[in-house]
Amino acid sequence: FKRNVGQASHKLDVAQKSIALYGQMTVALTEETSLTAGARVQNVRQKARDAFDSSAPGAFGNEAPDFTESDTEESYELGIKHQFSNSWSAYGRVGQKARFGTVDELFEFNGSFVQVFSELKPQISRDVEVGVNFENDWLQSTLSIFHQELTNEIHFDPITFQNVNLDDTERDGVELSANAKLNELLTIKGGYTYLSAEFTDGLNGGNNIPLVAEHTYSLSFLATLPHAVSAAINWNYVSASYFANDPSNTFGQKIPSYQTIDFKLSKQIEALELALQVNNVFDEEYFNFGVNSTATAGRFNAYALPERNAYLTASYTFE
Repeated sequence: FKRNVGQASHKLDVAQKSIALYGQMTVALTEETSLTAGARVQNVRQKARDAFDSSAPGAFGNEAPDFTESDTEESYELGIKHQFSNSWSAYGRVGQKARFGTVDELFEFNGSFVQVFSELKPQISRDVEVGVNFENDWLQSTLSIFHQELTNEIHFDPITFQNVNLDDTERDGVELSANAKLNELLTIKGGYTYLSAEFTDGLNGGNNIPLVAEHTYSLSFLATLPHAVSAAINWNYVSASYFANDPSNTFGQKIPSYQTIDFKLSKQIEALELALQVNNVFDEEYFNFGVNSTATAGRFNAYALPERNAYLTASYTFE
C-alpha cells in the first residue's frame, strides 16, 4: 500500500499480514436445546516505511521512523439456545472479540505535522448477551439485553489527528425488534435500542463516551401494491450525543437529536426492477459528527449529512 501526503514526497509503504486459525461447532444437546462454540487465534503483522524526499517541491516534515509490530490475540464464543415451544425460545452467549488497527489507522501527524505511525494495541471486547424470541404466523419479535467491556478501544482523536487507544470503556443496552405481517399487503417493522456507554477508567471514568446516542428508534411500513409495485416508508430517530472531543462531558452542548423519513417505490417487471427512493423526505438539517472548539467557547465544527436526496435505479437479475 502506498500513499502520497500533500505535495511533500512522503511515500508510505505499508504491509499488513494476517494469519488465523479458527473453528466453530453446533451440538444438539436435546431436541430443544443446542450449544454453539467457537474459537479463533489470529496473528497480525504490520510493517511501514516512509520514503521521504526532502528535495521534492513543497516537501515538509521529516521521515517517519520505520514501524514494525506483531500482535496475537484470541477470540471465542459460547452460546446456548432453548426452544420452549413452537413460538418461544431463549438464548444466552458469552464471547471475546479482537479488532486490530487497519492500514489506514497507522497514518498520523504529530503536533508538529511530522509523519509518524501509530503503535495501536488491539481492541478487545468481552460480551455477555441474553435474549428471548417469539414467533408465530404473523409476528416475529426479539428482546435482548447485553453487556460489553472494551479494553484499548481504537478511537480517532479529532484534535491531535491521531488514532489512539482509549481507557477502558463499557456498554450496557437493551434491543427490541418486531416484524408484524398484518395481512398479505401490509407489514410493519419496528426497533428500539437503549445504549449506555461510559468510561470505566482513567481521567474520564464515569463519563459518557462521545458520539454514542442513548436512544435509537426505527419504524417501517412495507406495502405490496397491485401490478407488482412495492412501497416502503421508514422513520428513524437518534437521540442527542456528546461531541467527538468531549470525553469530559463539559462542553455544555450536544450533537442534537434528529429524525428522518425515507420513502421508496419499486416496480418489478419480470427480471427487471425499477425503483425511486427519496431519503430525508422532509429536508431535515442534521449531523452525527461534530468537534467543539478548544479556542472559542460555544463554537463547534459539524459535518452535515445529506438533506433531501433522491435516487432512480434499475437492476436486472440474470438466471
